Amino acid sequence: MYKADSKIAEEFINHQEILDTMSYAETHKSNRALIESLIDKAARCKGLTHREAALLLECDQPDLIERIFRLAEEIKHKFYGNRIVMFAPLYLSNYCVNGCVYCPYHLKNKTIARKKLTQEEIRKEVIALQDMGHKRLALEAGEDPLHNPIEYILESIDTIYSIKHKNGAIRRVNVNPTGPKSKYAYHTEAMDRAMEAGIDDVGLGVLFGLNTYKYDFIGLLMHAEHLEATFGVGPHTISVPRICPADDISTNDFPNAVSDDIFCRIVAIIRIAVPYTGMIISTRESVATRSKVLHLGISQIS
Repeated sequence: MYKADSKIAEEFINHQEILDTMSYAETHKSNRALIESLIDKAARCKGLTHREAALLLECDQPDLIERIFRLAEEIKHKFYGNRIVMFAPLYLSNYCVNGCVYCPYHLKNKTIARKKLTQEEIRKEVIALQDMGHKRLALEAGEDPLHNPIEYILESIDTIYSIKHKNGAIRRVNVNPTGPKSKYAYHTEAMDRAMEAGIDDVGLGVLFGLNTYKYDFIGLLMHAEHLEATFGVGPHTISVPRICPADDISTNDFPNAVSDDIFCRIVAIIRIAVPYTGMIISTRESVATRSKVLHLGISQIS
């Protein structure tokens, strides 16, 4: 049963509700008047529901798609202007127990050398990043309870914040929820646990290209609605990574990999559906792709 304010992952991101939403969008994708009314609604910067956004994503009328793009640019500029937040990834360790087929850190990859930074190596990396002008870092580490326990992550965060070098200190460190990703419910409910623990700045994201993009797009917006319904505040950021080539990874192995055109539409519609949120694209995107989506809604870049 779908229930936005439930604490159970399978209820606030409900499979049947996603299927019903996909069916609704397919049924009404040629309803021009309805689509225009949703674009007008989005222009008031109050957002859209997951079902309304799904209909815009299904729209195949070029002039309406162009209106969506223009509106996304307007809303992006209204909320963020020309400001782009930049952060640098700091890779602490690539030891990992997961078997994710999309990530070169996966346990079965025997071609990469495994490495874990010491606290002194972390200090050197942070100083080098500060010398480049970076004030915001995103910590990256594989999930491995032996090599990367939570104590190691917490010690690393303390080390980073303790460093005072030249033009000051690191202002912000972003971290990812931990826990084996195969445990869907535990992983998906991590944001709830973080907010209940007093962290009021959480971000969402889905890796596009594993499942069909329409399904994942709807689920992502349902997650945002869940946070609003449960805690009265939505996600501070939404990330939109997609399958890209990497060591031991080929996009040819993923039949649901997302094209550039679809990716741009996803970014634009998330921007108008959740106008207040910061939007992040990943390190792997090309300069050409970044240039397109920065106008359509992206406000943070690594």
